[in-house]
Amino acid sequence: AEYADFTGNWRTIEYEEDNFIKFFKAMGAPDGKTAFETYKNGGNCMFIDNGDTFIFRMTDPKCEGGTNDIVLHVGKEDIVVGPVGVPVKKFTTRKNNWIRMEETGPLGRKSVTVQWLDGDKMTMTKTDPVNGIMAKAISIRDPA
Repeated sequence: AEYADFTGNWRTIEYEEDNFIKFFKAMGAPDGKTAFETYKNGGNCMFIDNGDTFIFRMTDPKCEGGTNDIVLHVGKEDIVVGPVGVPVKKFTTRKNNWIRMEETGPLGRKSVTVQWLDGDKMTMTKTDPVNGIMAKAISIRDPA
């Protein structure tokens, strides 16, 4: 199968802040704004795309110069701890130029994250299907 390659250093240039705050609140974050700020700090990251495995490498806020790797396996469920700091089950699928993650949070709340590529621009949406909240962010790939 031929897939678009997500590898590179990504920088988020646009967030729908209000929608992200609503999304994190709906997912059970005690304070949506704090969760969004924490999430935003992980917004600039490196992707290593190995086809059936993705690594999201983010700076780790807990240690100076340290990194935190999130590893996702296509077609499998992984339990990962992202920038907000809670364990989330993610089932990852991919097709052509997009990656889709079906997520279950610690309180059993479901959400879906989709990332799709258009050259060196990536659009990401997080959707809460129960409350109909969708938050969108746009990132650009820095030239190597």
